[in-house]
Amino acid sequence: MSQWQLGIIFASIIPVTLPVSFASYCVLLGDKNVLQALKSSLNAFFYAFKPMCLIALISFLSLLLAPYTFLLSAIITGPILMCISHIAYSNIFIKHKEA
Repeated sequence: MSQWQLGIIFASIIPVTLPVSFASYCVLLGDKNVLQALKSSLNAFFYAFKPMCLIALISFLSLLLAPYTFLLSAIITGPILMCISHIAYSNIFIKHKEA
């Protein structure tokens, strides 16, 4: 298997995982059950579609380049994207709860 094929395999998971990326935060921090968390995550994804597309693009490029950079691109951008996801969760869920 060549490096570009491996990069495509890594990056192909992004469209599946991004719409449910807030589900773990909803379960752990929002005291929701799994079904409620998945619904909330999907609603939040469509609410913030344009910013989530930017996160998807960064994730896609990072994972696409991972085989070429010996996973360095994913190791560097992974924690940054996790922090961005937590900030997005805080802005979408916690601020809407206060309002």
